[in-house]
Amino acid sequence: MGKNKHLREIIEGNEKQIALHEKKVADELTKVQPNLKRVAKWEKDIRIFRNEVTKYSKKLPGGKK
Repeated sequence: MGKNKHLREIIEGNEKQIALHEKKVADELTKVQPNLKRVAKWEKDIRIFRNEVTKYSKKLPGGKK
């Protein structure tokens, strides 16, 4: 597998995790008593995934997906 393809797969995986965590946050916040510690953890994970997407996107030719 080429380096660019591998980077795109990493980016795609991180984007899927971002979407999954955003859904978890939204679902948790609709509860009567949301667990705010969980929400904070998921939001932290989202920031980490976004940073990784940015980092790996810059390594692709042209600095894009």
